[in-house]
Amino acid sequence: LPVEGIVEALRKVKAVAIMDRSMSFGGNGGPVFQEVRHVLYDLPIHPCV
Repeated sequence: LPVEGIVEALRKVKAVAIMDRSMSFGGNGGPVFQEVRHVLYDLPIHPCV
């Protein structure tokens, strides 16, 4: 994923909705959701995902 681009694009938002077409059984969301949530974790202000 383009980490810097995602962080810059979502730096000032309050909430993010992620639509993921694949399933991750036993996980909390699909793989794209997991990766984007991981990228946003290090931001000083965490948007609601």
